[in-house]
Amino acid sequence: MTARRFRLSAPIAPEDDLHLAVADALRVLLPQGAVLNTWELRNARSAVEGARRKRLGALPGWPDMGVFWAGRVVLVELKRERGWQLSPEQKALHQRLAVAGFRVAVCHTVVEALDAVAAAGVPLRGRVAA
Repeated sequence: MTARRFRLSAPIAPEDDLHLAVADALRVLLPQGAVLNTWELRNARSAVEGARRKRLGALPGWPDMGVFWAGRVVLVELKRERGWQLSPEQKALHQRLAVAGFRVAVCHTVVEALDAVAAAGVPLRGRVAA
């Protein structure tokens, strides 16, 4: 009998953990007057809930969070570091948003999200260690 190979790999944190870490960092580091909002629009728990959201105008593929400051809008889509992939709906909506003048930053880490916000001209009150 041949022994099966055993390979250890680093765990992949759930996307909710990344979402919470980014939101926590932005709450501390955004300048006064900035507004952070997140949208919980993942798959609906039922067809009825999904139909309700659609009737109300929820768009499939909408980015996870947005930062609003001094006329700037930064839209952020969060994805885990490994195994992530944008859905077809996300790709299509991100393209529509780009045509409308709103870029969506796809970020895998807290540092990437902070860099995207800073690159959009929103001054952060500090940084986090990578």
